[in-house]
Amino acid sequence: MSNLYQHYYTSADVNVYLTSLDYTRKLQLDLAVGIGYNHQISAMPVYGLGFNEPEFYSVGNSIVTGRLEITYKSNKYITLALEYLYGDGAYKIQLEAIEKKLNANRKSVTNEELQFYEQFKKIRQTERGRDESLASYTDLVNLVLIFDNTNSFKTDIPTVTTITGVRFMGFSQGISSSAENTITDQYSFYGKNITNTNTFSFETN
Repeated sequence: MSNLYQHYYTSADVNVYLTSLDYTRKLQLDLAVGIGYNHQISAMPVYGLGFNEPEFYSVGNSIVTGRLEITYKSNKYITLALEYLYGDGAYKIQLEAIEKKLNANRKSVTNEELQFYEQFKKIRQTERGRDESLASYTDLVNLVLIFDNTNSFKTDIPTVTTITGVRFMGFSQGISSSAENTITDQYSFYGKNITNTNTFSFETN
């Protein structure tokens, strides 16, 4: 029984990271104190004529909703983290490639490329200011949770949960003179999917 309980995890055994979509950039959220998420797939039962049980289920759509809680230290903590992760993001690189095609031969640009260019040009025309709101950060990132309860008596094999394609959608903060707890920020987010592995590398796949 003494070995059994060591397989359980506490909140202290979890490290939370933000990464770029291609995993080439990573950042540990050292101020993260809580996270909760829910993964739903909108699959529906499909019935055949004369059958009272489903014959199969539709593929459905995947969506992850969640909330990340950060100890308040700076009102720019998350936005600066996102700024670092974006770097020369895929959108910026794609915009520059389309712009080169436009300058060389406008007829070589497809309608889809032109629509993309017009849609995101305004976002990438100027560098984001340090005081811009969360709404300005539209690029997607990954949220990575690493569960590792290695201690001086036992070496653990970490388990990794990755929430892919995350965008932060909301922010809230509560301050009360009657509460003596540390002030925290809560960030709500959407994600595309969740993957679970026993190993993880931050190298490009």
